[in-house]
Amino acid sequence: MYSILNDNMRGIITRALAVLVALSICSLLRAQSAAPDKEHVLYTFWTAQSQYAGYIIADEEGLFDKEGLDLILRHYDGTPATDMLSSGRADFISLTLVDALEARLKGLDLVNIYQFMHESSFVIVSRNPIKNLQELRGKEILTYRAFNNVLIDEIEKRLDGDVTIIDVYSCVDVFLAGAFDYLICTSYNELMQLEDSGFKIDRGNVLRFSQSGLNIPEDGIYVRREFLEKNPETVDKFIRACEAGWAEAETDPEHSLDIITDKMSRNLLLRNRYHERRMLATMIRLRGKEKSTRLSREEFDAACAIFDDEAINSISFESFTR
Repeated sequence: MYSILNDNMRGIITRALAVLVALSICSLLRAQSAAPDKEHVLYTFWTAQSQYAGYIIADEEGLFDKEGLDLILRHYDGTPATDMLSSGRADFISLTLVDALEARLKGLDLVNIYQFMHESSFVIVSRNPIKNLQELRGKEILTYRAFNNVLIDEIEKRLDGDVTIIDVYSCVDVFLAGAFDYLICTSYNELMQLEDSGFKIDRGNVLRFSQSGLNIPEDGIYVRREFLEKNPETVDKFIRACEAGWAEAETDPEHSLDIITDKMSRNLLLRNRYHERRMLATMIRLRGKEKSTRLSREEFDAACAIFDDEAINSISFESFTR
């Protein structure tokens, strides 16, 4: 049929087809540029709670989407965060600095891309006034099951081995029952659980790691080095979304608590708004006034110092941080 058309008609049809092709290409290019990054996973090392407020808000409020990230937030399901990262089931994981250094020494080539906490949350709670770590010589100390063994070893070393540290699953209940006189726990969770249960908290019976020569930062976000090298823009977008989420958590805590407690409800977790409010306030305080997203060399050196020479000699600050 095309062959029997006159030159005029053939020219019109040809131009029309060219326009249609051009429009299709433009439409495809626009769709590609607007399409979000490929799907990524952020995995936290514990279940949903105010400890992860900024990330939960960034997820629930679409802040990752605004950055063009197709990101799924997953919380602890029994799988260690390092296993999620090493197996490729997660691209981003939350982890404490000591746990991250330990994983690095075991061969996982991870990199710190976002340091949230800049002060240790750990405290030692005593039934009687306590002034310093040395007063714990000859004592039995209770802690929770997931407390890092490297930190346990460091405390034992500072007390010349003259201390016994025992970990149990429900350390708060055991301590409240009177089985132990000393407890190592976090200030953003178990310490408040003790207070909520009626245990009297005075300045004199709480010894903070941050004031005892053990001020090692905790929560940060880590990725595999290969992922960072291949996806630097994705990492930048991720950090911007996290910062926006934490900013919202700080400026509008009540709305943030609505989001967090709703997430906990959907995850079938026990929740207490009063407790979550206090946890959120403590997490923001532990971040520090400067709100830096970067791990400092001083913080890195302090953490490495509690390992043996292997850590100091085999992991450089430049290779461990973004």
